[in-house]
Amino acid sequence: MAHGKDLTGWVRHVLWVVVVLLGAATIVNAAEPLFIQSTKAKILANPKFSAPVLIEVAKGTSVDPLEQQGSWYRVRYQDKEGWLSKLLVASYPPMEKQGAIQADSEIGTHARRRASAVATAGAARGLAAEDRKRTVEGGLANYPALAEMENLKVTDSEAVDFLQRGFAQ
Repeated sequence: MAHGKDLTGWVRHVLWVVVVLLGAATIVNAAEPLFIQSTKAKILANPKFSAPVLIEVAKGTSVDPLEQQGSWYRVRYQDKEGWLSKLLVASYPPMEKQGAIQADSEIGTHARRRASAVATAGAARGLAAEDRKRTVEGGLANYPALAEMENLKVTDSEAVDFLQRGFAQ
């Protein structure tokens, strides 16, 4: 009877190890390429941002995924194999940037003016001007600060820099 318990425990241990190993590194279907979404991406020697850079690739470049480990993909590009953060790639090519106004279009002089950013932020949250005033005066919300935060723009290079250095500097 003791031998049976030992065997059952051993089998359970082996199965646990197999499950852990399969969860740690997932083989990725190599038939579906990944596309660089950021302005540029560095393929690294190891799955960490401080690892040596093997090669730098441009936005829209396709790479072949080999495996996934946590938030990293091991990829092949040309003759090199290395690691890319999942934050820098997607299974589809990046969209081209489109301007809201074409260079040759003409804007009429009688165009309706937009509401202020503060009014827009409040309206999006279902507050009329009077409700918004009461909320701000009561210290419950700071809509001007919210509007300022919503107007912040982050460039591709700033996002890449943040990914590489992190937010604590």
